[in-house]
Amino acid sequence: MRTTIDINDSLLREAWQLVRPRSKRELIEHSLHELIRREHLKRLAGRIGHTNMISRRELLRLRRRG
Repeated sequence: MRTTIDINDSLLREAWQLVRPRSKRELIEHSLHELIRREHLKRLAGRIGHTNMISRRELLRLRRRG
């Protein structure tokens, strides 16, 4: 998708120094991938303690069943 945006110059410079991309496009794509990854991790971390755990015995029984 082609789009035009204004980006804060100091943010762009700092990101450029950290990531060392070959192009602005690569920098933006890298940044979007990282944002998505972090949000997925936050959601996963939020689910900790909210799932039903099974016992080791039940896990072994399920594995044997195939």
